Amino acid sequence: CAHLSLEDEYVYLIAHAGKHYYGCGTGVRTVMDVYIFRRATEGKLDCAYIEQEIEKLGLSDFLHTIEELAAVWFGNKVGQLSASAEEMAFYILSGSTYGSKDLYSVGTVREYMSKGKSLKSARRWYYLSMVFLPASQMARMYPVLKKAPFLLPVCWVCRWIRILVKTPANIVLQYRHVKQIQVFNDAQDKK
Repeated sequence: CAHLSLEDEYVYLIAHAGKHYYGCGTGVRTVMDVYIFRRATEGKLDCAYIEQEIEKLGLSDFLHTIEELAAVWFGNKVGQLSASAEEMAFYILSGSTYGSKDLYSVGTVREYMSKGKSLKSARRWYYLSMVFLPASQMARMYPVLKKAPFLLPVCWVCRWIRILVKTPANIVLQYRHVKQIQVFNDAQDKK
């Protein structure tokens, strides 16, 4: 029977936590899982291997931040949290058990920023992603796209018209919400 090494289990735990964190949110349980895993495997992990694998996934900053938060919340680490850990704590404590639509938008903006975009540029990309939904999402709304994918631009226009007619106030609310998103990190705090 094949099984993962402890290191690969931890990499999976962090990747899964990152998926939820950057998606629609995650809860305190995730931070606790990180703390319990680290405590149970103390001195047994090849940390260099874990760092290497996490780096490949682009989650190094996430790993260090969630480990810091876990050590302060559940361990014996005392001291002030870094700005990124404070932001993570606020983000986690602001969500419900499974996240929310607001957390999804913050997570999406944060994900764009993790790819090197500025906050302003990340917001712009988020707006565009709301306007031009991916074909897979559009196909659920407009089943005709499964047989005729070339109609995607027409379906986008139909969707825009429907939204403008039925829920124009939601457009303004979403725009204001995304405009208010603030994402901080240690580098910004040092400026």
